[in-house]
Amino acid sequence: ADDELVYAAKAGNSPATISPDGSVLLFTEGQDIFALPLTQPKAEPRPYLATPFSELRPKFSPDGKWVAYQSNESGQNQIYLNSYPSPTAKRQVSINGGVQPRWRRDGRELFFISPAGELMAAELSATLDVVHIQKLFDGMPTSGGIVWDVGPDGQKFIVVEQRVNSTNP
Repeated sequence: ADDELVYAAKAGNSPATISPDGSVLLFTEGQDIFALPLTQPKAEPRPYLATPFSELRPKFSPDGKWVAYQSNESGQNQIYLNSYPSPTAKRQVSINGGVQPRWRRDGRELFFISPAGELMAAELSATLDVVHIQKLFDGMPTSGGIVWDVGPDGQKFIVVEQRVNSTNP
C-alpha cells in the first residue's frame, strides 16, 4: 500500500499514543493534548485536554476508555486519569508528584516516575480507583526524553542507562 499523509503537524508536536483499536492518535501540541482520528480521511485534530496547565505524555488505557497523563495543575507534575473520548471523570493517581505514566496490559496497574527518580506502581481497582501505591526501585531519570517502558505483565522493565561524562562509548 502507498503511504498516505494523515496530518501535517506543526513543529513541536509530539505523537504520544494510539488507541488500542488503532482509530485515534493522541498527541501534544504545546501544553495540550489533541486527538486525531486515523480512520477518517482528511480528519482534523480536536482538543482532548486544553487547559491553562501543562498536560503531557498521554497514554491510552488498554481498553481505550481512559487516558493517563501528567499535568502540573496542582503546582507540580502529577499523574492523572481521565475518561475518553470526553474528559469528564478526572482522578489523580500520584500523591507526591509523577511523570511518564505507563499501563500494565490488563489496565489494573499504572507505573510512573516520582520526582526523586523512583519507579512507582499504582494498583488500580476495576473502577480505576487507586488501591495502593508502592515504590519498585530507584535510579530512574527525572528529566529528558522517554527512556523506559514496561512489559505487558508489569514484571519486566527496560530502562536506557544515562551516562554522564563517560569516557567509554
